Amino acid sequence: MKKSFVLLLTLILFISGTACYAQNEILKEKDQVHFKETVLYGDKAVVDGVTVEMKNEYSSNLFWDSTYVIGATPKEETDYRFYAWDYNENRYNSSGSMDFIIDCIETVGMRDDYSDDEAYYGLNVAMKELYDQTEPGTENSITVYLKDYVDYYTFGLNLHLPEDWENNTTDYYRYSYLWKWEVLEDISYLEETGGNKEELKKMKAYLADLEAFHEFFKIPVLDTEVYTLAMAKDAEGNVIGTADSHVHGGSGSGEIEIPDAPNVAGADSFSFRMFSAFDDGDCYFTFDPHTSNEAVVDVSLIPGGYGIYHFPYNEKDGTINLDELKMIYPLDVNTQWESMQLDESGENLLLFTWDMEKHYLTIIDRESMTLVDTFELGASEEYISHWSYEDYLVVCGENLMVFPKDENGHYYKAFSVNMESINTKIEQIATNDDMFRWDICFDWNGETLLIAGDIQYYDEGIGRVQFACDFYVAAINATGLLYYGEYESTLEEPCRPNGDYEISVSVRWK
Repeated sequence: MKKSFVLLLTLILFISGTACYAQNEILKEKDQVHFKETVLYGDKAVVDGVTVEMKNEYSSNLFWDSTYVIGATPKEETDYRFYAWDYNENRYNSSGSMDFIIDCIETVGMRDDYSDDEAYYGLNVAMKELYDQTEPGTENSITVYLKDYVDYYTFGLNLHLPEDWENNTTDYYRYSYLWKWEVLEDISYLEETGGNKEELKKMKAYLADLEAFHEFFKIPVLDTEVYTLAMAKDAEGNVIGTADSHVHGGSGSGEIEIPDAPNVAGADSFSFRMFSAFDDGDCYFTFDPHTSNEAVVDVSLIPGGYGIYHFPYNEKDGTINLDELKMIYPLDVNTQWESMQLDESGENLLLFTWDMEKHYLTIIDRESMTLVDTFELGASEEYISHWSYEDYLVVCGENLMVFPKDENGHYYKAFSVNMESINTKIEQIATNDDMFRWDICFDWNGETLLIAGDIQYYDEGIGRVQFACDFYVAAINATGLLYYGEYESTLEEPCRPNGDYEISVSVRWK
């Protein structure tokens, strides 16, 4: 015992001494993290005094937070940190998400048999029928209509409330992938065994929430939702494979091939495609009412009809209040959805939609839930990206657009520049593969938009995207691209941008 303790103490002292030596040696080099500037387009005077901050790391042990001020004589500063063990800063905060996952079409993977007397639901009733029709040592299939087994679409709930990682404000996984049959099984088990009463109370609350959603969103099953189900048994009659197919494709498990999609004219399907926004105890959400064939499902049974729906939630304990679930803003069922979000100020709901010709931005005042304005965003065939800041909004599609707020807090279009003209110039000069990724940063001074991000490029040799500790800066105004430059760090691979931060590069005017 005594000898083991001495050996352990010696080992601790050795590790600590090595770590301190490594830290001291690297600290000597911390001021030698530099960035080499390469001006690839325009006049650098446009960005004189612009400050860029970049966070890089190596192996969750070494961290470099660098500040670079652009100018004739650039200013550089680096804050270096070393941790002897892996250190994660976890700077991502979840903004919340919500999904209804249709469960009446689930066949729950492959089952060994369907010979027991348990209650089946949805397509599992059809699988039970197929089981009874399939002889040992054979493979069989049937084509069925979902409407023959259920009247309305039912769904599991995947609800992640907003999460503040530092303050741990909610139980993040409280409503994660809740399926009714699983909740019922948990309740039955806890009641039979006299299990944890708090857990039983929680399961019953989950069940009540699921049933409240099912009752509110009663959407009749399509007459044309059709599936082909297949099953294979071995010589002893055990199930060795199950599969299904529909208009979206198919799936299977075990020793069986996925059957062809049903050869039925007009075959169609529906799945909830949800859009949601959370803030300060309010959840706003809607869904796309279109089927695979672009028909519209029957929404007439939803209280208040089709639109944006709302319920409050408790930020402290992570519970939701469906007694106050209601439709608060009517929408046209023909709306084609891109996304929905609250702007950075939390004052407006931003709806990004499209039709066969154009993309649109619709702004709804959150307090009054009334329409404020609608803007056209360009041709519908172009993909739309957008970034919200406290007092302006950036949208990228056919055009790059900036929407600042006026003195009344209303958005207006400051400029719109054709993206093709920008991309043509950038593609000819840049190392960076994509200047307009989701994780980039902007700053707006009323006339010119700054853009910055870490440099990523596709390496043909290894066949994947590579990340560098380098960054780029661009400046664009109403006339187009004014400046583009790249800044190469003396930090080399395997150092990389700090993944603990959602955005590793930030930029601001002086």
